[in-house]
Order: sequence, then structure tokens, then C-alpha cells
Amino acid sequence: MQPASASGTAAASSTPAPVPANGDMPWTAETAKAAAAAPPPGFLDTTDRRLRADRPPPTAKEITALRELDAEVGRFTKIGGSYRETLDALLEQSDIVTLHTPLTAATHHLLDGRRIARMKPGAVILNTGRGALVDTDALASALEAGRLGGAALDVLEGEDGIFYEDCSDKPIESELLLRLHRLPNVLISPHTAYYTDHALRDTVENSIINCLRFESGMRHG
Repeated sequence: MQPASASGTAAASSTPAPVPANGDMPWTAETAKAAAAAPPPGFLDTTDRRLRADRPPPTAKEITALRELDAEVGRFTKIGGSYRETLDALLEQSDIVTLHTPLTAATHHLLDGRRIARMKPGAVILNTGRGALVDTDALASALEAGRLGGAALDVLEGEDGIFYEDCSDKPIESELLLRLHRLPNVLISPHTAYYTDHALRDTVENSIINCLRFESGMRHG
């Protein structure tokens, strides 16, 4: 099996030439290095990790993110992992796709009906990011048709009013949740994947550190 993450896609190739006329350039490990060293005239499109000629030059924060991505590529390939140049290529080849990305206008329905249809037959989707990263209706249809092997969802579109709520004395009105709940190859948890000793310890420690830094800044401000 070839598990892969939709949080980033890249592949080794030579340093790219100037951005072509159509404005697209493959997003590769070498592209990340080149962009971090000398930002190109185009920048990253967050939906499919491709450089866009119509984007303004990257900010210092974005350059830092590029360098972090380059380091991630190196760590991942050292343990035998591989990156793909586009999200579509990743979906077509992966047995397991796991989502770990913020929800933005660019990532809303990152896995939409078209992309779910491109996935390998029998593939499994894991989503611990945000519910709306996946077109839930398209996901449910693919599962009901037997195209996908299963799904494990810690987040769900329309979870407001259901997750973190006591619904024991009222019916669940979300038809999508009910459709998924009826399927034997779907696991749903109520947005609790973060709930570990490590995560809670980090939350408390970082909150205290931030409060102390804020207090120090105010005192010397």
C-alpha cells in the first residue's frame, strides 16, 4: 500500500525554467529550494501546489513556509516516502489519502466529486482536518456505490449542532451523517482526534508561555 498525505505534493526534478506562458510550473522539491533562495515572479497556488505567474512575490512568512516544506520533503524521502507533482496524480496512485490542511476558500471541497472519482478503486479517505475539505455528498455516493474502500472521519460538514452537543433526546436531522452512519466501512468520531495527553499539555504550556510573553512585552512596552 502507498499511504500519502494531501497536505503537500512534490517530486524530484531539475530546477525549473522560467514560468511558461500558461502560468503553471510543476511544484517540486527543487522548485521549493529555488523559491526559498530567490523567490520567483509567480508563487504557490494552495489548492494543487503549483506556481502561478499571476501571484505576487512571496512574503517572508511564505518563504519560511517554503523552506519548511523543503525540509519536510527531505525527511519524508529519507524514510522511503515519495511526493507527487499534483494532487490528481497523488489521488490516482494512493491507497490511503489522509487530510491535514486548514480550511480556506482554496481548500473548500479539496476532495470534490471530480477528484473523488479519480481515486483508486477501494481507496480509503481519512479526514482529521476540517469537514468541508471533503464534498460529503460525493463521498457518501462513492462509498454507497462501492468505489471507495472506506472512510474515517473525525470532522464532518454540518457538524455544528451535532458534535459537542448532547443529542440523546432528539433525532439527528443531518441526512449526510445518517447516510454515512449506515455504512459498515465508515468510522466517525466527534472531532476529538486532538484529545491526547500530548496535545492538551502543549495547549496549556503554550498558553502560559504566550501569557508570560505578553506580560513581559506590556511591562517593557
